[in-house]
Amino acid sequence: MEATLEDIASNPTDYKICKKCGHFAWYENDTCPNCMAHEFDNDSKKVEKKAIALIDSYIEEDGYTEDEALGIIIDI
Repeated sequence: MEATLEDIASNPTDYKICKKCGHFAWYENDTCPNCMAHEFDNDSKKVEKKAIALIDSYIEEDGYTEDEALGIIIDI
């Protein structure tokens, strides 16, 4: 399953963050798609903050446009 950073930032309650590797996961996942861990942080404010930080990072550090950064696809 995949989601864009825009989807994650706009709907943070639909996602969670793996406590082991920091990867985003769909709220119904029992296993992290990145490291296969089973512990997650479900705090939607943290999810939103992390997604926005990633978007900003792609824009500021990698030279992406805002639209490009928002459209980055993450395996969830």
